[in-house]
This record gives sequence, structure tokens and C-alpha cells, in this order.
Amino acid sequence: MSLGERHAETLRCEGLGVRYGDVSVLSGVDLELRPGRATALIGPNGAGKSTLLLALAGLRSAGEGRAWIGEREVSRTSPRERASEMAVVLQASPCLLYTSPSPRDRQK
Repeated sequence: MSLGERHAETLRCEGLGVRYGDVSVLSGVDLELRPGRATALIGPNGAGKSTLLLALAGLRSAGEGRAWIGEREVSRTSPRERASEMAVVLQASPCLLYTSPSPRDRQK
């Protein structure tokens, strides 16, 4: 199937949760990202936005819940399959829209 013949698929998760050691950074996330729509994840530093994207893309292991690309469970797809369907580009920008201090900065 050529790129022109592909159709976009919904990316979704149910009950997604991620832990870093003993710390739960995401818990019970339900989300559906449909083709042709723009979705913004907005929140302060440390809120779990990047972790959510990495878990949806299968680049971070989710300890709870499941994620799908169309009807295929992300954890059961190969890295090559996932790369043909999506990409995650994490970035830092000096022109942030949301400039709240991170949780670590608030503790100082």
C-alpha cells in the first residue's frame, strides 16, 4: 500500500496509567484522537503531557490500561508498524504559551 492509499486511523486509550518507579504520573486516562482533528494537550511542566504522548506511541511502557491505533493494540505492534502510523516530536521552546513554573520549581 502506498502512502497515498493509506487512510488515517483513530488513536485512543482507555484507563492508561504510567509510573516512574513508585510515582504515578498518569492514571486512568481515556482519550480519543480522531483523524482530521487538531488536539492540544495543555498543562504545566511535569503534568504528564509528554509521558502521555510517549505511552500512546508505545515508546513508554504503560503499567495500566491500553492504547490502540485503529483496531490494533499499540503494545502488540512492532516499532516499524508504529513508525509508519505516527511520530512524536518533543521540543522545548523559548516562546511557550504556558509559562507556569514546574512542580519542581514550585517546591523551591
